[in-house]
Amino acid sequence: ERLAGDRRVGSILATPVEAYTPKRPYDLIWLQWVLMYIPDSEVVSFLQRCRPRLPPGAAVVVKENVENRKSGEEGLDEEELCVTRSAKHYEELFERGGYKVLRKRR
Repeated sequence: ERLAGDRRVGSILATPVEAYTPKRPYDLIWLQWVLMYIPDSEVVSFLQRCRPRLPPGAAVVVKENVENRKSGEEGLDEEELCVTRSAKHYEELFERGGYKVLRKRR
């Protein structure tokens, strides 16, 4: 709502990731605390559906909680109903979706 009147914002979409297929090109797709709520197969499927709509120079930014315990254990948070994946696991999902990681930050 706050950004609705900002002329720098083209559009904001609030729709389930599992059901979304881009209809037009996007220069940026920002995913923040979304992928942890959907299974691996849906993450890959969504990324694959977006790929044809990203022109050269476009980016997908992902901000997620990442498992950082030394054991590398991933797991389901039954209270929040989300999964915490390792950075390596996310990178494998991105690769399966047809992407390469250009930058990582903690």
